[in-house]
Order: sequence, then structure tokens, then C-alpha cells
Amino acid sequence: MSKTSNYSIARARQVIWGLSASQWAGSELPPPIEYENNTGGDLLEGTVVTIDATGEIALTSVVGFAGPVGVLVDDIGDGEAGAVAFSGPVDLVLVVSAVTAGNYGETSATPGEAQDTGSTTPDVGSFVLFTSSGTTPSGYLLGAGSSNAINQGGDIVPYYIPTGETFTVPLYKQALYTHSITVDGAIVVDGILLPVT
Repeated sequence: MSKTSNYSIARARQVIWGLSASQWAGSELPPPIEYENNTGGDLLEGTVVTIDATGEIALTSVVGFAGPVGVLVDDIGDGEAGAVAFSGPVDLVLVVSAVTAGNYGETSATPGEAQDTGSTTPDVGSFVLFTSSGTTPSGYLLGAGSSNAINQGGDIVPYYIPTGETFTVPLYKQALYTHSITVDGAIVVDGILLPVT
């Protein structure tokens, strides 16, 4: 079995079985990335962050921010570096109020916290699928840099993109396809979109 297949299976098991990040140790998911915290304050595990133009952790109050969104996997003091996850399972996502497992989440007007979109269908700005309910939920991060969650997981390339939706291949990612793609919406390719014959 190829790594891609194992990766897909690992992701599906985590979402379906509701496993936490610590329970899914040893999977083939991408590791968190180290970034420096110069926000002016200490940040807690689960804080929802973006990355600014200087490559450092930033907080946003934009609801449904459509750029790269990550979650801290540990506490990070001001001026220190720490791990930020952009895809895969996380044990904690800070939220503004109780969320429902199976719903998607987006950034909120409260910096550092996500909010439940109230939908089981991803939308522009969706960056997390909540895998537990409540005010201290776990989640599955869909991936960085996508303008629509339809492709944030990186595993599925659609054969149809409806009007109003955008399929994005993020920078440093590739998407492979075998059948033609009917596009009524839009395709944005920052990485590589490659046909396989």
C-alpha cells in the first residue's frame, strides 16, 4: 500500500472514529511546523492562528478567514517558537462557545478562537471539522492555504465544481486526477494539478 493510501485511511479513521491527536500517534499525517510567537502575549494550546507576512504567528478577528489557519499543539510563550498544526487531528481547538461534533468550524471575531459554522458541509473559510462536542473540542484540521474546504484535505479532487465554489491546490501541494473536471465555479492552482493517464 502506498503512503498516499495509508494517509487517506489514517485520516478517514480519525474522523470516523473520533480519535484524538494523541490517540493517533504514529500516523502518516504531516507534522506540525515551528513558528515564532511575537503577538505580545503567551498563547495556549488550541489557539487558532494564522501566519503573518514575516512568517510569525498572528491572530485574526476575521470571521471565516480563507487563508492558512492553524492550531497550536502546545502553549507558546511570547517570543518563543512552538508547533502549529495545519492538517490532521488536534486534541484541542479554542472556541467562542460550545460546538457540535461533525460540524465545521471557521475563525471568529474573537482572536485565537474558532466558531461552529452550524453546518456539516464545508464552506469558504472552514478550516476544522470538530470531532467532539462542547467548549473544549478536539478537531480535524483540513489543511492550510485553501480558499474552500472542498479540497483542504488534499485527498479528493472533484470531477465537478459548482457555481460559487472554488477548488484550490495550495502552494507546495499537488493534486492528481484521472477524469476531466467540469468547472462552473473556479480552480486556483498555487501548487500542481496533474492528470494521470
